Amino acid sequence: MAMGREGEVQGDLMISWGEMPRSPGHVFYDGLQKLLAEAGFDAFVEEVCKPYMRRGWALRRCRLAVISACI
Repeated sequence: MAMGREGEVQGDLMISWGEMPRSPGHVFYDGLQKLLAEAGFDAFVEEVCKPYMRRGWALRRCRLAVISACI
């Protein structure tokens, strides 16, 4: 005789990324993103990082490095 529980079976514990609740973000970073987009910052970063892109740097990593250097 097996020991077990009688009653409801527990549901799945896994959820997909799309089911996760999303925060609205932060006003400062939303404003910063808008300002950088209007100033054409991504195009500037792409031009500055062209020599490094061939060496395997991702644009995101290069963008963060340029922003960090400006602080």
